[in-house]
Amino acid sequence: PGGLAETAEILRYLARELSRDTYVNLMNQYYPGGTVRDGRFPDLTRMLTPAEYHEARGYARKLGLQRLDHRRAHARLLLRLAEVGGGKPRYLGAPVAD
Repeated sequence: PGGLAETAEILRYLARELSRDTYVNLMNQYYPGGTVRDGRFPDLTRMLTPAEYHEARGYARKLGLQRLDHRRAHARLLLRLAEVGGGKPRYLGAPVAD
């Protein structure tokens, strides 16, 4: 969370030093747990926002990285998220895309 500058630098490195054909898996599953939640690491006390995740993916595409992993949520996970979200599948505060 809040580390888009670092993400951009890593993506630039991958595109420049390895290959634009490098398979990239940008993950949006970060969950603040353990000692992070006690306040010692304030930058890490929140989950990644959908906007941050989409910005990182957009930057990767802008650099020409096209082999981005895009997994769809499993049907059982969508059902569970719907239960938690009051009937509407939600993930990190945003509706889950079909």
